[in-house]
Amino acid sequence: MVKREMTINEVQALTREMLQDLANFASQNNRRLLLLGGSMLGLVRHDGFIPWDDDLDVGLFREDYDWLMKHYQPTNSRFRLMTEEDEDTLVPNARVVDSETIAQSDYYKINHGVFIDVFPVDQVQMGIKLKAFLLTHKVLNVLRNVARSTGNFPDDAQIVPLKRGLSKIVSYKQTHRFVELEIKASNRLVRGIQDPNAIGVLNGMYGRKEIFNGNIFAPLIMKNFEGAEVYIPQNFNQYLTQFFGDWQTPIKSENKHARFFTKE
Repeated sequence: MVKREMTINEVQALTREMLQDLANFASQNNRRLLLLGGSMLGLVRHDGFIPWDDDLDVGLFREDYDWLMKHYQPTNSRFRLMTEEDEDTLVPNARVVDSETIAQSDYYKINHGVFIDVFPVDQVQMGIKLKAFLLTHKVLNVLRNVARSTGNFPDDAQIVPLKRGLSKIVSYKQTHRFVELEIKASNRLVRGIQDPNAIGVLNGMYGRKEIFNGNIFAPLIMKNFEGAEVYIPQNFNQYLTQFFGDWQTPIKSENKHARFFTKE
């Protein structure tokens, strides 16, 4: 098989097609697709993709997320919905992935091509249980990422000696088991909550930054992002400030998720 590396424009074009398919399905079924993280930043600051970004982060409120996991079937046969329950997934959230491209990372093993991250957005209660969950999540996240590590670590990686030690006892085959444990922990946290006072993504990369007091997602405003109907908080400034700090000043980063290649 001959591989050809994709340009960032090609990656974004494919991501755009996946997003439009997912957003159309959500809209047709009265489900609101939320733009999250760096993708929301791209919409607000750049009116689309961050020029150097190679993925998209979207989410749905828990009820809509669970429904979509059961019913969404991409209209393009090359796309696949990979849920956190699939045995070959390596992350604790869903992804829409492309089957005709492949990804290579210096740091992590990746078993699919171009992708969109899809997260559930959960209501929670601030307090000791949330703090305990975030600590558990951080530990499991380290173990999961060590399990799928190539053995190389980025320059800004923390606790590298510990990770190198863990890599001797944690194997790639255990990656999905850590995914299952992360999902179990987040489900246990939200089960039976009576009076939520916060909301956010529990199994994301950034921990407490992704949990917002009150309900940051009320009210929502509808926006067009790269031809797709999406929703963001009316108070997007509060969201972006908590997530990024000084979000209005662009800081170009070359830390892409991976290099992507076409299968030829």
